[in-house]
Amino acid sequence: MEKMEQKPADDQIYSTPGVHVTAAQVEEKLTRLMQSPGGLQKIAQQMLSPLKRDLLYEGRIRQLFQTYKLALGEEAVFDADVDVPAAAISVEGLPRQLEVLADRIRVETSPIAVRPAIRWNESNFRKYDILNRTQERAKASIMFQEDTKGFNLIDFASGLTNQSPEAGLAGTSAATNNPTVLTDTGKLSMEVLVEGIVTLRSKLLVASKIYLNPLRTKDLMLFNTTTAGTGGAGIFAPNFQDQAMKAGKVGSIWGCDVLESIVVPSANVYVLAPADYLGVLAVRTDVSVETLKDVNQMADVFAIWEDIGFLIRWAKGIVKITIS
Repeated sequence: MEKMEQKPADDQIYSTPGVHVTAAQVEEKLTRLMQSPGGLQKIAQQMLSPLKRDLLYEGRIRQLFQTYKLALGEEAVFDADVDVPAAAISVEGLPRQLEVLADRIRVETSPIAVRPAIRWNESNFRKYDILNRTQERAKASIMFQEDTKGFNLIDFASGLTNQSPEAGLAGTSAATNNPTVLTDTGKLSMEVLVEGIVTLRSKLLVASKIYLNPLRTKDLMLFNTTTAGTGGAGIFAPNFQDQAMKAGKVGSIWGCDVLESIVVPSANVYVLAPADYLGVLAVRTDVSVETLKDVNQMADVFAIWEDIGFLIRWAKGIVKITIS
């Protein structure tokens, strides 16, 4: 008796284990869905799942900050320290210093959104490819907005050096709870990078991430060679796997993960404490999608949005290295 081929449901776009789907079948199912009532929303929901997964592992700020999902009606209030500067992104989208009261701080959330549109004349062919490209463009836009806001907050918080030293710790390296700013000339040197790492340790913290522009990674790669070019200690081994490159995790050095991001200026390098001792990404509304058939644009519009807040709880976990 012949084994009958198992077919997926009409509202299931992607293949599952044990189910064989050809490109023609995908095109046929997408056509039926786009022409049926509520079909466009079903397609959008199928796009949403991989989008959430990729944001979690590829978003740079989500790797630097804690991600905290707020319960319904919960105030975005987090622990802090009255002796350590704190900052957040305001509802206007600009970073500002927070006043810490009774070791508590509050952050406001604001929406991040993108509206990719698929024109009807484009959706008449290669529907699967077009939807995949739409999903990728939406992911890139959401990630860029998150990373830009997060970087602006880190850079702003790195300049909050107005906190008075602790009188009880006078004369020790732990006396100041301010972030640290170091300078280097020409390129990132091993000496200054190590100074940034041990500076965090002197503040009873651990250096966890080195946050920099991809162009600045060349300085780390050159740590592996001597001036004569005869080979060195091999203290930085880049990771060239495609998955690691997409997530920006290009290697590690001296116990710190190296994280690349194009939003970081090539003149700056940041040595950061672990997420538990740095900042929070407060999620009021997780990534959601709504759809619309827009006759003005003659296109199917996917409105992808989220409501989140950015917070630096302890600015002393930031060491900024400026290269002139």
